[in-house]
Amino acid sequence: MLKKIIFVILASLIVLVLVLIYFNQPERTVIKATIKNQPLKLELALNNKQWFDGLSNRASLCDNCGMLFIFPDLSAKTFVMRQMNFPLDIIWLNNKTVVAYTENLPPEASPPYTPYQSPEPVNAVLEVPAGFVKANNIKINDVLTYEQINQ
Repeated sequence: MLKKIIFVILASLIVLVLVLIYFNQPERTVIKATIKNQPLKLELALNNKQWFDGLSNRASLCDNCGMLFIFPDLSAKTFVMRQMNFPLDIIWLNNKTVVAYTENLPPEASPPYTPYQSPEPVNAVLEVPAGFVKANNIKINDVLTYEQINQ
């Protein structure tokens, strides 16, 4: 009987710890941004886990939504469409200025994944729904502007 009580207490503590971990995850930072007078709602990716996860395993992405990857350094970056469920356009940025873009990248459910590399060093990458670049006439030297908002 004592073993059963100890087991129930330990199991309850484990469940409590897992619930606390789940509910204490940091909120994702979301910003309002604009490029070519087109308003966007962007989720920020600011660390290794967020950079790796990106938009993988998401069901969809709204037309004016995306993810902005901000890096601490200016270097060549490589992205893949790992476990994506929808196609994307990638906009390569250096200090908020468009230096290149790669359009209509198809989702890839399993390896081997196609690598997409920035054509020059960048310190930010913007992922948006496929067709965004064309629909909004995005060009080299366009500037992304943004301010942080509360969700």
